[in-house]
Amino acid sequence: ETFRLSILIYGLSFFNMIKQLRYIGSAFIELFYPRICAICEGHLTEQEELVCIRCEHHLPHSLYIDFNDNPIEKLFWGRVPVKAAGSLYFFTKGSGIQQLMHQLKYKHRKDVGHWMGRKLGKQLASSSRFDNIDFIVPVPLHPKKKFLRGFNQSDLIARGIEEVSKGMYADVLQRKDDTDSQTKKGKYERWLNVGSSFQLNPFIQIKNKNILLVDDVITTGATMEGNIQTLLDGGAASVSIATVASA
Repeated sequence: ETFRLSILIYGLSFFNMIKQLRYIGSAFIELFYPRICAICEGHLTEQEELVCIRCEHHLPHSLYIDFNDNPIEKLFWGRVPVKAAGSLYFFTKGSGIQQLMHQLKYKHRKDVGHWMGRKLGKQLASSSRFDNIDFIVPVPLHPKKKFLRGFNQSDLIARGIEEVSKGMYADVLQRKDDTDSQTKKGKYERWLNVGSSFQLNPFIQIKNKNILLVDDVITTGATMEGNIQTLLDGGAASVSIATVASA
């Protein structure tokens, strides 16, 4: 009995020592690589992930995901059939979501893309409007742009959604043409610029599949329209849309 008690005490002491070493290691890493909020750059608590509670609370939520006939869905009326569409946030100048997008696109913060994807995915999972999704499909970048940037931000968001949903990530769409930037173009110019710029990955079968098309920000919907039409022409049963933000 004394021997067993000694072993037990030794075991508890060993695990306490490991726990303390982990704490010291975490504190040491925090000293040189502090965990700071991606928006306000304040220090994060152990319970906070990437964005502090205060900044997350002030993100401009849209609530579009939960409602039919919202402004995102209305963008596609008379253009292409969309089962459901929604954005998690509004993209407004000076907002926290603009800061996050900047961190993702221009500072190569891939963790921001995954974080936003998980937030979006949890909201989608709570809405019956987005049930029965088979494939989670990111809007593609042209290979040249993807090479220069190092990643496709929509791809990261789609991966984040997959982590918290039943749908499966699928690299279904490919971009054929390196179209000019859409940023300063009008609605009609955007549509002409996109045209037939997309094609299907021949190695993935989408016939009779329910697709969730994912992007970071939606503006006029011209790029999305080209993607949706390509998916429907390829035999998809339905296409729904989810974006992190709407401008």
